[in-house]
Amino acid sequence: MQRAAPARAGEDTVRENTAPPRPHELHTTPLGAARLCKNLGFAPQDVMRQCIRCIAQPDAVYQRKGKNWYITSADCEFVVNAGSGTVITAHRRPPPQNGS
Repeated sequence: MQRAAPARAGEDTVRENTAPPRPHELHTTPLGAARLCKNLGFAPQDVMRQCIRCIAQPDAVYQRKGKNWYITSADCEFVVNAGSGTVITAHRRPPPQNGS
């Protein structure tokens, strides 16, 4: 695997040559699960199942910046560590504006 040159401050470090994480390989920490529950409103017992459901949607967009993947689905945005597959955080996306 090629290593990218170190980024300078302010540079966008998108790497196109790495494969995105596979949804079934994702996991989180106990603190991450609590953060995901708080930010997304998912029940604690199925937080990762719900996250994987969102990430595995066919319209999800994956973009790697530095050491993280930024995954945008229809209603959520996720940050996943590229090396470990750990879901770090997520946020709900605001609904689209209807021509106002």
